[in-house]
Amino acid sequence: MRPSTTAWITHLNCHDYGGGLDYTGWKKTDIDIHWTRVVTSVGNGQIGIDAPITTTIDPAYGGGYILKSSNTAEISECGVENLSITSTYNPANDRDEDHCWDGISINNARDCWVRRVVFTHLAGSAVTLQKHTSRITVEDCIAQAPVSEIGGWRRSVFITRGQQTLVQRCVSRN
Repeated sequence: MRPSTTAWITHLNCHDYGGGLDYTGWKKTDIDIHWTRVVTSVGNGQIGIDAPITTTIDPAYGGGYILKSSNTAEISECGVENLSITSTYNPANDRDEDHCWDGISINNARDCWVRRVVFTHLAGSAVTLQKHTSRITVEDCIAQAPVSEIGGWRRSVFITRGQQTLVQRCVSRN
């Protein structure tokens, strides 16, 4: 785990987004980065892990921590494929948001996939991979004809908050 310290946030200039609104910037612990890795070796003051991490662990900005963990609720080696997901909306309102926002949301999963799914008329995302996902593949999917306002978290079609994810040959229209 790599903590988001005040020094790191200030160094990135993300503590204040301006406009006289001091609450808009990042705060300590808001952006802590967690990786799930397997320790493969230990020796000479170093450890080896099964996959790279995505940012430096600099002692000047809080360093990092190794925490032992397990996720007994995690599912693995399963997928969603060959589907069509279409949301019903009010055709009189081309910015209707009182209908389905997300097509597929995955959490507490590893080594899973979403493949050959067509998403139509959603307001939010086609696929959302939550924080507790790893090694998920999303491929050959099409998200089309969204119905929503434009802005905020709307139309963020393929979101990954997890790690070691692959999105390939996917299409988003509008």
